[in-house]
Amino acid sequence: MLWGVTKLIRVRLMAACCMLLCASLAARAQPPETRPWRLAVLATTPLSLEVTRTRMLPALARLGFVDGRNLGVSMYWGEIPELPDRVRALLQERPDVVFTTGSDTTQAVRAQSTTVPVVYFGADPVGQGFAASLARPGGMLTGISILAAELEGKRLDMLHQALPGRRRIGALMYAPSPDRPASEREMRRTAATLGLELRLFDVATREGFPAAFAAMQEARIEALLIMATPQFFGDAAQLARLAREAQLPTICEWASMAGAGCLLGFGPDIDDLRRRAGSQVARILSGVPPGDIPIELPTRYTLGVNLRTAQALGITLPATVMAQADDVFE
Repeated sequence: MLWGVTKLIRVRLMAACCMLLCASLAARAQPPETRPWRLAVLATTPLSLEVTRTRMLPALARLGFVDGRNLGVSMYWGEIPELPDRVRALLQERPDVVFTTGSDTTQAVRAQSTTVPVVYFGADPVGQGFAASLARPGGMLTGISILAAELEGKRLDMLHQALPGRRRIGALMYAPSPDRPASEREMRRTAATLGLELRLFDVATREGFPAAFAAMQEARIEALLIMATPQFFGDAAQLARLAREAQLPTICEWASMAGAGCLLGFGPDIDDLRRRAGSQVARILSGVPPGDIPIELPTRYTLGVNLRTAQALGITLPATVMAQADDVFE
């Protein structure tokens, strides 16, 4: 009798173990759509959130992570002083990944958590101290380096190609940005090479834009480079309007900013970069440690030209510049 009870217990234990093993294997084999993941997005402008929504989320959906089905997406934005509060709110949701746009947002997240995985989109993450190297970032961060500072020199050169007779160039700088010192160094190096006179005009908020443009007119600035930063991306239309009123041709960070009214927009292909960022988010959600995912660099650059702005300013752009244009706004 005792033997029979013991045998029965053994059989039940084996059955229970088999059930647990099968459940474990089934859980591991589950497709992405059965797992409720959470993605938080943090930006300093609502336009950056919109770009993420329209470019990155479709890329994630193609990889099996669909917003509203197996992926919950929370989006936050705020001015720099508001970022600590935004980070506290998003961390309460216990996200599996945080996507940050810009150095400011990344610093704000890292100030409150070093354990949440971060996919970063912004200037040099190694120089900012966010990553050990591009190939092996280490820690809990990977992302896209958009080479913001390095490209400022190329933008200045492009502006010079478009307007070779204009020597007194202004640069609108976002004073609070951690990227500002590197951007200034690159601008000054290129200006010295091209023999241009460069004047910098700092602003800390959009309320300072009118005073900055008034100072440019007083200094008789002949053309304007607008520094690459998420804040100016979000205010592209306002900046383009102020520049037209001041009769200043501008070059901005992204080709799409020419569509908002800048004369020229030059930078990496933002659609491609956001899709690649989506792929990085998907890899983390699939179990790859962020620090093992290489930080990616741009591979394609686009030039936007606004012919309406050129006509309003009485400018005829050289054929060599027009031949390089990927997007022409008429």
